[in-house]
Amino acid sequence: MNNGCIYTLKNGKYKILGPNYLPITKANLDYIDENYRDEVFSRVSKAGKMYLIDKLGNYTEILEKPVTETEVNKVSKFRILNNGIFMGLVDSLGNTFLDPIYDLISTMNYINDSNFLFYVRKGDIRGFYNQDTFFFPIKSESYKRMNDNQFQLRNFDSKCFVLNLKTNKKSKVYNDIISSNISNILYYAKDKGKTILVDTSFKEVLNGDFNFINVIFFGLERYLIVNRNTEVAIYNLKFENIVPFKYHEIESFYCFSKFFAKVRINNKYGIISLKNEELIPVLYDQIYFFNEHVITMLAGKMYKYNNKFELLNE
Repeated sequence: MNNGCIYTLKNGKYKILGPNYLPITKANLDYIDENYRDEVFSRVSKAGKMYLIDKLGNYTEILEKPVTETEVNKVSKFRILNNGIFMGLVDSLGNTFLDPIYDLISTMNYINDSNFLFYVRKGDIRGFYNQDTFFFPIKSESYKRMNDNQFQLRNFDSKCFVLNLKTNKKSKVYNDIISSNISNILYYAKDKGKTILVDTSFKEVLNGDFNFINVIFFGLERYLIVNRNTEVAIYNLKFENIVPFKYHEIESFYCFSKFFAKVRINNKYGIISLKNEELIPVLYDQIYFFNEHVITMLAGKMYKYNNKFELLNE
């Protein structure tokens, strides 16, 4: 088990043992979900109800409705039917939801009988079945989960798109789509060697023939640093350009209890504000902050700036 515990099975009943091999569960358990991945909790069934249990044997609140059948590995109304060749989806009353014509049906998510997700495959055709609809056929080579409702599907030509199972919408096809570190609702899309920023409604919120888009922090505030050819610029999270494409490098620079941008053009450095105000001209060989002064170097000579960015020595 992922949390370091082990379990025993006797006469169809389970017990969980801790690292010292002593039982942490007093009552026998009906079922232990071996596919539940968590370093702290295990997912178990006791007296027909599903719980999470920690390493000390403490139970959380009830997770799911009572089990409707005595089979210990059944926790929902759905049953995956396997006739030895194909698979289908039925319920405990025999009602058919998916005919037994598929090579594979697997549970991707089950919260309760009104909130679930199954994955199906038939040859190179894939699909998703949830409480709202059946997304089929989707011809793709592989899929990857992006978040609860969105999946990246890669075509046989190696290009990919994102499918939103909640809105039943698909993104444009791109060379690649990567979850961004801007937030959990944005994606980097790669198209013909360029990077595009796409939101979860699949709107291209930043597209300008950019080589890359990354996050840059100025303290706790996040901005986007965007590269186009050999130049970089800064955008805010409203996707507004606040520092133009002019510099070859931009990095966060902390001095006088504030954050500024240290910029470089060719081999020369300067300091600007995030309002694009030039505070120290871009003409120095190096810039750093020391002893309450901004120190600049030019041709081996040191120059000091105070907290008003006034040059103290000529």
